[in-house]
Amino acid sequence: MAAMRYCPHCGTQLQAEAALCVNCGYDLRPSPAPAPPMAPASTREVQAAETDLRYRISLNRVLLMTILSYGLYLFYWFYLTWKQYRDHTDEAVFPVWHALTLMVPIYGLFRTHAHTRIFKELMTGRGLLTTLAPGWAVVAVLSSSAFDWNATRLSFGELTQATAVTISVLGILSIGLVAWLLMHIQGNLNTYWHHVSSGRLHDARLGIGEVIFAIIGVLLWLDTLATLLSESYRLGY
Repeated sequence: MAAMRYCPHCGTQLQAEAALCVNCGYDLRPSPAPAPPMAPASTREVQAAETDLRYRISLNRVLLMTILSYGLYLFYWFYLTWKQYRDHTDEAVFPVWHALTLMVPIYGLFRTHAHTRIFKELMTGRGLLTTLAPGWAVVAVLSSSAFDWNATRLSFGELTQATAVTISVLGILSIGLVAWLLMHIQGNLNTYWHHVSSGRLHDARLGIGEVIFAIIGVLLWLDTLATLLSESYRLGY
């Protein structure tokens, strides 16, 4: 069995050869390579590096909230991370509208690409390793939307148990893609926030939006189970 070790920052068990902690993004390498020349940091970035940041979102939290919310956490996550970007860079961006654009066909894919690309540029600008790929983020969101669209289309037809099973499978596939995408991007973001905070990084507070989406998601899960298990519920009796 391969040797294991633990992250000195959060205690997560890791493979011996791991370079970064998969949970908090802590850099486990003994001596990071020197960063290439870069543009001077903005005033807001300098202030951020001198204070504690509450920007980290653990991967366990991302996974749990995505499942609980029936995949709707995607919208809140886009809002929250874009708000963090705004506060970090002092750019004139609009987190709420940015998240809502995900519901706009085609344009939402452009915003997904921009979201991933901008954070990738922030990381490369600091000389940090990153696995962010804007193109794959677009593919994941597009595929998730396709699963949701087909599930919605089937729900308007005759709702047999077989149809209910198909709709449930499509929903689970959609949720799985969203969870994979958000965990992948967030792992990179945790690395970036840990770097710019000089190690003084804390978990983001639980927002009311997360609670609301979780409640809606639980209701959707209950509806899915009732549709699968109860013929009278499917028929509207």
